[in-house]
Amino acid sequence: MDSLSKKMVYHQIIKSEKDIYYFIAIIKLREKGYKIQSITCDCRWELLKNELNISTQFCQFHQVAIVIRNRTRNPKSEVEKTLKILTNPFKISSKSAFYVNLHKWYLEYKTYLEERSDKPNDKGKYFYKYRNLRGAYLGLKRTKIIFFALKNTRN
Repeated sequence: MDSLSKKMVYHQIIKSEKDIYYFIAIIKLREKGYKIQSITCDCRWELLKNELNISTQFCQFHQVAIVIRNRTRNPKSEVEKTLKILTNPFKISSKSAFYVNLHKWYLEYKTYLEERSDKPNDKGKYFYKYRNLRGAYLGLKRTKIIFFALKNTRN
């Protein structure tokens, strides 16, 4: 879909998601005269970025869904409640503002996130108490949440 005109520019029904389908779609879009400025997708974004040298990012909706999976939908703790508010997709105004707020959140709750279990596991290691919450934070920190556009170069 062209993010500027909101029109569908390519569509294909597939049985499974494979790398080759992304490459075919990109070739067909280029043949139609589109210059691909960036790609937003729900998986394989690192592969596409590395293989095609196109700015690529993970879909914001799917990123937030992963965060929701790593924490409860009805958070009880203040830490989880503030992360839920922070990751509300309707409240994210810009990439830089989001990451500034995420960093502030981390600094405020760093001690809480680094707490470890009182009891060691079978191998004598002390795991983090809030592994899912840490996973949600690290996933957000690693992933780029930005927007994309296709530019039609035909006149």
